[in-house]
Amino acid sequence: MVTHGGQENLKLKFARGVKVRFSLPPEEKLKRKRLSSAKAYWKSSKKKILRELGLVQIEIADAFKLCKVCGKVKRKDDFYGKTKTCKHCSNKIQYNKKKATYNDDPIYKEERRLTAARWRLNNPQKAQEANLRSSRKRRAAMTEEDRQRERDKHKEDYQKNPEKHKERKRKYYQNNKEKVNITAKKWQDAHPDKVKEIRKGVNKRRRSDPVKAAKDNECTQQWKLKNSNKIKEYSHKYWIENKEAITERSRERKKEDAQKNLKRNNETKKRSRAKRMTEDPAVKIKTRVSTAIYQCIRAGKGKRKTLEILPYTIPELMEHLEKQFTEGMSWDNYGLWHIDHKLPRAAFKYATPDDKGFKLLWDLSNLQPLWALDNWKKKDKILYPELYKELTGRDAVSLVA
Repeated sequence: MVTHGGQENLKLKFARGVKVRFSLPPEEKLKRKRLSSAKAYWKSSKKKILRELGLVQIEIADAFKLCKVCGKVKRKDDFYGKTKTCKHCSNKIQYNKKKATYNDDPIYKEERRLTAARWRLNNPQKAQEANLRSSRKRRAAMTEEDRQRERDKHKEDYQKNPEKHKERKRKYYQNNKEKVNITAKKWQDAHPDKVKEIRKGVNKRRRSDPVKAAKDNECTQQWKLKNSNKIKEYSHKYWIENKEAITERSRERKKEDAQKNLKRNNETKKRSRAKRMTEDPAVKIKTRVSTAIYQCIRAGKGKRKTLEILPYTIPELMEHLEKQFTEGMSWDNYGLWHIDHKLPRAAFKYATPDDKGFKLLWDLSNLQPLWALDNWKKKDKILYPELYKELTGRDAVSLVA
């Protein structure tokens, strides 16, 4: 049986070879005819109907397509016909195919190289900008391992061809002095600690090379001669601003040097004093007088110098002694004769240079030149009783029997 309600639920078994034709009722046929005609009308008049209904977004969506290569939504005008690849991606694919075939052709390679070289010559500014963009892009995509590999490669190449790299750097600096100086100044201001370390290393390496060290010294001396006023102004300004720190640092350095080189400094002082004493008799007399005063009162004179303690100067003492020279005495043979106290030290009592006894002992009237042998024989005897009585007001008595 055939139901005319719309669905066919026929489960009949027919003999083989028997043809059965089912016919729908007229109402069902009309309904189906109207449905198929409505679908055809919608397909042909879809855009018009949507525009009339105000559904413009549906029309806009139909005007765009998705590229299967780049994954971007683009207008249908950017596609070739019904293809699913946009024009840009299609051109790129075709270009890469041609490039793959041309890359193996040496003639094409040479033409491409010459074309690129001509373009760089005609557009130097654009070429420089393009190089910067490509290098920045490449560096941004690099990992730490790639950077280390790049450094090692550059270092190896520099060791093989140092002159080539130096010449290239020199030319670049000559052509871009202002730019290089500004960039270097900015980096130095931003990294003062690194600058100090780098300068220390450079100076140490240059000092180890005798040729470079001699050249640096020569350049330094020439610069100092040309800028002597500038150095004085800077030194004076630095001293005023850092006076206390410089004094403290100098004091500590002197103490450290004195402790480290105590033996050497003492030997140097002795040699210097001996040389000066042989060349200048005034120095010799001053040294001997100072030693004698120190032996008289040990450390009682404090920080005062010999010339501050004595009431006369060394030239005045030399003049006084020279008037009393006997035959054979001269400043050249000083040492064979001594500066003698007419009245010995034992005749006076004193504890400090300000005591009356000390002043009488070292008074000019109590000093005379005397041969060394005679001075040793004299010892502490008072051979001038009149002078002793005049100075002290007492009778002279020999202190040593």
